[in-house]
Amino acid sequence: MFGLFNWGLKDPLERELFSWEKGRRDLFTMRDLLNSVAVFGRTGSGKSSGSGAALMRSIVNDRNSALLICAAKPEERGEVRRMYREADRMDCLLEFRPGGKHCCNYLDYISKTGGGAREVAKFMAMVRETLRSCDAKGGEGDKFFEDEGNRAIYNATVVTKLATGKVTAQALQVFLSGIAQSPAQIHDPEWRKGYHCETIRKAMAARKNPMQKHDLSIAIEYFLGEMPSLNDRTRSSIMTGVYGLLHLFNTGIVREMCSGKSTFTPDDLLDGYSVLCNIPSSVHGEQGTIVNVGLKYLVQRAVLKRHAKPGDTAVGIWADEAQQVICPSFDAHYLAQCRSHLGYMIYLTQSVSGYYSAMRQAGRHQTEALLANFGHAIFHSCDPVTAEWASSKLGKTVTTFVGGSFSPQHEVYDDLFGTTKFTGSFNTSYSEILQPNAFFNLRTGGRANSNCVDGIVIRNGVPFSDGQSFKYVTWRQR
Repeated sequence: MFGLFNWGLKDPLERELFSWEKGRRDLFTMRDLLNSVAVFGRTGSGKSSGSGAALMRSIVNDRNSALLICAAKPEERGEVRRMYREADRMDCLLEFRPGGKHCCNYLDYISKTGGGAREVAKFMAMVRETLRSCDAKGGEGDKFFEDEGNRAIYNATVVTKLATGKVTAQALQVFLSGIAQSPAQIHDPEWRKGYHCETIRKAMAARKNPMQKHDLSIAIEYFLGEMPSLNDRTRSSIMTGVYGLLHLFNTGIVREMCSGKSTFTPDDLLDGYSVLCNIPSSVHGEQGTIVNVGLKYLVQRAVLKRHAKPGDTAVGIWADEAQQVICPSFDAHYLAQCRSHLGYMIYLTQSVSGYYSAMRQAGRHQTEALLANFGHAIFHSCDPVTAEWASSKLGKTVTTFVGGSFSPQHEVYDDLFGTTKFTGSFNTSYSEILQPNAFFNLRTGGRANSNCVDGIVIRNGVPFSDGQSFKYVTWRQR
């Protein structure tokens, strides 16, 4: 829909989005954007109104770019709409919100784009993982039950899709709620008349290719052999999490927005449309998280599946308070590959500690794996932990320290006639290129700072024009 404009450049990825300073030095190009950007700053640091606003404005003004914007606060809606209005692009902005006119049936989209039972189970796992990401009590036992729950969803998807030709959250919940509770119940005539057993019979009677036939045999063994034979406590622990997740999909605004007939799909972003997912988790809780994370994952999936060509729409994912929608096991994988598919991400958060917390076990290692894939990191006034981490990104340099001492004095004559002896000393050691306190005293905007927001930009790989890997930048709030 939105073809590449004639930018007068041989390489469309070299088109300028903005400059980091006056004089058009150190340009930020589309190629830079595709390396993704991470923004850090404490509450009130000006990250959203400073660097965040400048980045979004540049993307919106680029007519060959599209965004999925996962709104973190209700007030984001007005700012996003204003930017698209000023860029004369309101016709390509879709607002996805409770009570709105748009709907996106997630499971139906997966099915129609060639996703099988494995993809449905993976989608559910991504959503479930994010919902549990801030649970500090999570342990290895919880991981076992989550994995087993994902297996139950996978096998249920195999059966229901063969039996009915489609997959819905409601069908999955009804089917799984009828699982036999013991081997003896399988022979109960009343149970055999139920939905669970009837769905298995329909799946067995359906036409199948060899792979489907094999997968169905595994699923039947699971539901008629393994599950009824499990200890009651183990089985209930597995299924409790599954029922809770499916309940969220089958009720409230998730059911309203993510079932029924789709008015748009993630593929529309590949064609140049932007989507404002205006259902902040801060307002709508877990259901807001499901809608945001589900759509984010499906957009990531769509980007990785396409064979991008020069001139195709660059598709970005924008998330303020990104720790609320992060997928610990997938986002790093996506960032490592999305550039070649003309995809990118812009994550804004208050601190690196927020990512550590969201990643649960192995949080530090998973966070470092994620953040290593961002080509640019922007730091506003931040906390000590984030400042230490930012300083470590720049590494160390050799610094010369000068010292000295005076020898002991024996007579007043030495002081009067300048014969006091001074001994100089010089030594070198490694010290941080930027000390952590450099990230503390940055202006945070507002009237007291003449609406100026300061930040330090760190760029991986390619130094700035002064030879350094970092640059002090000031943005003016509108």
